[in-house]
Amino acid sequence: LGIVLIGTLLAGGIFSQEIMLNFKGVVFGLLAATSYAIFLMTSGRVGNDQPVLKKSALMITGSCVITWIIFPPLFFFNGVYFGGLVFWGLALALLGTVVPPLFFSMGMPRVGVSIGAILSAVELPVAISSSAFILQESVDVFRWLGVALILLAIVATNIRTKGISG
Repeated sequence: LGIVLIGTLLAGGIFSQEIMLNFKGVVFGLLAATSYAIFLMTSGRVGNDQPVLKKSALMITGSCVITWIIFPPLFFFNGVYFGGLVFWGLALALLGTVVPPLFFSMGMPRVGVSIGAILSAVELPVAISSSAFILQESVDVFRWLGVALILLAIVATNIRTKGISG
């Protein structure tokens, strides 16, 4: 966990720029982390007796309801959605909302919440790699070091060692 945390700080660029903390941003970040932790726990422990597709559909529906309470879907009524947003909305819905909970529903009961949380940390290395290779952004050595540390921690937690019996 410590290696993942250090890797996340490095990959996030926290040491390569001046940081100005915003109280509102910190609060939203903590709320997001809490939501994510609840998502991980419920993915691994709740509804494991349900079929994977049903469990994923229920998770997505619940997330949609909560999101629409916080951010009402006005884009359906003001013409933005059908004026070009529909393609991006469908692509992001599939890749960001449908596929991940489906895979979480299939994998979390098998690997457990703790390993699942560590495996989900691979999102940051993918984002950094995508920004470097797809968007051609400059990524400094500290970020690559952070990516390497995160991946190393993921590999290390999944290596099984044989116990020596006496």
